[in-house]
Amino acid sequence: MCLSQRTNGSFQLKIRPPIGPDLSAIQEVHQQAFGRSEGETIVQLVTDMISDPTAQPLLSLLAENQSRIIGSILFTPVRIEGAEPAPEARILAPLVVLPAYQNSGVGTALIQAGLRQMDDDGVNLVFVYGDLNHYSRTGFEPAIPLSLDPPHPIDDPEGWMVQSLSSGATDEVQGTVACCVSLSKPEI
Repeated sequence: MCLSQRTNGSFQLKIRPPIGPDLSAIQEVHQQAFGRSEGETIVQLVTDMISDPTAQPLLSLLAENQSRIIGSILFTPVRIEGAEPAPEARILAPLVVLPAYQNSGVGTALIQAGLRQMDDDGVNLVFVYGDLNHYSRTGFEPAIPLSLDPPHPIDDPEGWMVQSLSSGATDEVQGTVACCVSLSKPEI
């Protein structure tokens, strides 16, 4: 099943869910993109998240060019402690694009396809921790001013962001986000 397909300059971009044999290619993309030092940690995180029952339902999408996986994104459930009633919420982590394809729209295409799927699935809020300049282009905004706190202390408060997929979802909730077991490890 292909979620989207488009020509992007010099390459053909296809966004699709993974199939069984894709796991090793997903691991390789993370290793290449994050490098030697951080790559092994991220590869282990992704491997753990895929098999973590607390990370279900997990949405995994791949970016492909000519049958080669060039990017990957994961969305896993989170709960907002202190929120009653609890909204359907997810976290986008990790997002990776091979260095040769960075700054060419691949990451944005993965985010947009994932957010469309999240919206179709009835998810109200999606969180991410990353570069404000990058993620704000796809509709994310700082979450701490909205009283939606990260699971752990963070170095860059502006980097903790949220996107509301349903009108007013950020107005109706506040609390601390709790992630799946794999993503909650202190070293992550």
